[in-house]
Amino acid sequence: MERWLRHRYALVLPFVAFVLVGLVGGILNGATARGRLVDDFTDAGVKDGHLTVGLRSTWSAEDGSYVLENVPRTTSIRVDAGGYLRTSAPPVGGDVRLSPLAVTVQVNEAGVTPVVGVPSAQLRQDTRVLGTADTTGRTVISPHPGRDAKVLVCATGFASKEVTMRGVTLVIELSRDAAGDCPPLPTPTPNPNATPSPSPSPSASPAASPSPSPTGR
Repeated sequence: MERWLRHRYALVLPFVAFVLVGLVGGILNGATARGRLVDDFTDAGVKDGHLTVGLRSTWSAEDGSYVLENVPRTTSIRVDAGGYLRTSAPPVGGDVRLSPLAVTVQVNEAGVTPVVGVPSAQLRQDTRVLGTADTTGRTVISPHPGRDAKVLVCATGFASKEVTMRGVTLVIELSRDAAGDCPPLPTPTPNPNATPSPSPSPSASPAASPSPSPTGR
């Protein structure tokens, strides 16, 4: 019996040692990633960002902070957030700046409960229409107009409003105005230095074939 027990321990001990080595090695080689996801245009925290490495993942909190345990020190963390360019974070974490790709805009009628969207509202920048709201008042502008971009929001029957594009989601309210409408888009000023394209030269008329002389006798 004693010999059988020694034989059994001899078989089990290598397996236990292997598990312990793997566990200790994982702890020693892993890191706890801590940091914050930050909008690169506004410096505000980005909530609900998804951080993944292997089978482990976590989401950023309301202020953009995150904690991800036991991240291998030889890898990086993938970072995804709606409306932002995918990026990565080092295994020890830190602040991660996210570049906005698009902005989702909801245009609502001011002072109305429940909320009513403004259909066909336009968002303009200079001489361009960046987006036109659907029947619910929603539109997505892509690419993002840029850091602190000024945009005119207008719609028939509403007073126009200039807003600053901040973040990747924005709710705008327009007040009713019977005389309100989208102003005509300005016509781009022609460039006086532009060289006019040469007019095509008229095709030359084909030369008339000489009439054959009558055959002499």
